[in-house]
Amino acid sequence: MFAKISKYSSILLIIATALVTVYRVVGSTEDIILHWDFAGNVTDYGSRYALIAFPFIAMFLYLVSNSYRSHPYDLFRPSTRALIQSDRNEARIKRCIDVINPLIALLMLYVTLCSAQYLPLNSWLLCAVIIGILVYVVTVRHRLARKS
Repeated sequence: MFAKISKYSSILLIIATALVTVYRVVGSTEDIILHWDFAGNVTDYGSRYALIAFPFIAMFLYLVSNSYRSHPYDLFRPSTRALIQSDRNEARIKRCIDVINPLIALLMLYVTLCSAQYLPLNSWLLCAVIIGILVYVVTVRHRLARKS
């Protein structure tokens, strides 16, 4: 059940990213924000057509992370020799992927909205979510059963 919710919410967020992009590219002639400094101040503007890359990046990240659902042990490739390939480990890895997929799609939507100048960028929020994802993945990796 959680896997379906994760899948559908990720796809909806990617569609929302595409809709924001189309609305911004078609509906406005002004430039978009391409770069911020860590304080959230705008440092570079660019063509609104650069925004078109965001939905493709979001879809690419979704497809890459979703491909790990088919081969879950490839996510932790350097340490797979030490992992026990069990149903429990596989379920933990798939659950981890199901948790991070919508978060990545949500981050891509947030950055798209900020670049399109619909929301102000909060760099601390971005960093906190990315660090949270990394901590979660490392925690899951350490909880996996290993060969002794």
